[in-house]
Amino acid sequence: MGLYNGSMIMKDRETGNLWSCYNGVALYGPLRGEALPRIPAFLCQLSEWLEEHPDSDVLQWIPQPRHTDGRHGHGSWFDFAGLGSHPHAAATMLAERSDDRLPASELVLGIARPRGSIAFPLTEIHRLGCLIHERLEDEPIVVWSRSPASAWMGAFRRQLDGEVLEFEVAEQGFRDTGSGSLWTVEGRAVAGRHAGKSLQPLDFVSVKWPAWSGFYPDTKVYKSSAPARIRVDPGHFEPLFTALRAAGFEVAVQGELLPSSLPPGVSRGLVTRIGGDPFHALHFATAGDASDYAASRLLIPRDLMISFFPGETSSDLRRHAAVAGPVVLESFPDRQYADAASLVRLAEDEIHWSPVLGDPKFKQALAAAPAPPAAGGTPTFADLLAGVERAGYAVRRVKPMLRQWLRATAVSGCSAEIQGDRFLIYKFPDQERALAYREQRHHTVQAGVFVLRSDPPDQYQVASEQTVERPIASVHWSPLLEDEKFVESLGAPR
Repeated sequence: MGLYNGSMIMKDRETGNLWSCYNGVALYGPLRGEALPRIPAFLCQLSEWLEEHPDSDVLQWIPQPRHTDGRHGHGSWFDFAGLGSHPHAAATMLAERSDDRLPASELVLGIARPRGSIAFPLTEIHRLGCLIHERLEDEPIVVWSRSPASAWMGAFRRQLDGEVLEFEVAEQGFRDTGSGSLWTVEGRAVAGRHAGKSLQPLDFVSVKWPAWSGFYPDTKVYKSSAPARIRVDPGHFEPLFTALRAAGFEVAVQGELLPSSLPPGVSRGLVTRIGGDPFHALHFATAGDASDYAASRLLIPRDLMISFFPGETSSDLRRHAAVAGPVVLESFPDRQYADAASLVRLAEDEIHWSPVLGDPKFKQALAAAPAPPAAGGTPTFADLLAGVERAGYAVRRVKPMLRQWLRATAVSGCSAEIQGDRFLIYKFPDQERALAYREQRHHTVQAGVFVLRSDPPDQYQVASEQTVERPIASVHWSPLLEDEKFVESLGAPR
């Protein structure tokens, strides 16, 4: 069995054929045109998979002497349905093949059929309550997603033992209305009369829209005229939304943010419209985490693929977000990029940020709203960096760290330039885990639950992918780590 990346070509040793890793078709060689049978594969979070399969084995990173951090390198930037194409991949795409029927960031479930293909956008599946009954070429099928906050999709034939099944959303999956059997998102019945049976999967794949439309330029795009059946419970956000409505601001919840696209420290995120403007509502674990995020002096879009290198565009988040305890309401305009691939960010004054944030009534409503639940107070990045500035060190380009750049046990992080040197700053749940990380990595200093690591641009041979480490002695590490005054400003012991 092979698990393939859609942008690659593989060569088999036996025949020398070159195979498309996207659809398993031989492109060149004696077997040209032949296709390998597809095994159904799902796109999901590890936590979701383990809920369905708690006894699973997990493939572990094999340590490499020149790549000691397995969370960097090719693919580490991947975000389900995140904005932006990888710059290297975008450079290989033909402009005339671009298809703007859907945003480049849209995740779709594509189904290949003998008489054509069709793409089901994840946003449309979620809009219809995570469950779609449809007929393709007169065959009854079902398309579903595990939850409004999940990218885990599947498509199956609805006919079983001569019966066409009808489904409804259940608490732990889907229930067929005829027998009351409970089905998982993988099409397996786990309870009821059909327990132990499985639906026949269609030839489907979960992928970003440009990849699907590139291989299937004539594909249909599924769009239903049915009214929205979004199943989103505002939960802890509701008191805040109620206060805003009472102040005269219309609040509409449009969906959930996928966990992979949430900033570090966020337990849940909603896609909303407030006063008609698009916002992301983010619930952080603590009010301090929310304040850190909203006080960032420089925000790089959290869903842009590559975030730490030249070409970044300044964006003062303090002007575009509001804080209410552990909640951040972040203006998130529909158009923030000049190109369809979401690689060229618009200038700050060209983006239509919400004016709601400057409305005194809005600010008053937030101040008076009941605070959502939050964990106790914890140290903030702002406090840490304020001590550094008081000691006379210039701090600039502070921005929240993308979730995919965090260390395994860190709860949040940011990057910053201090006295012109680049640092990664990680925040851990406790000092013990911070110490464990510091002991693993060189050129670090610990300050309570924080660990600062020197992050010079020349430490990797392939800087754009942060991979293939150069010899430690040849890298220009920050001398601040040896500066007693600097270390003392962090409150760190020598």
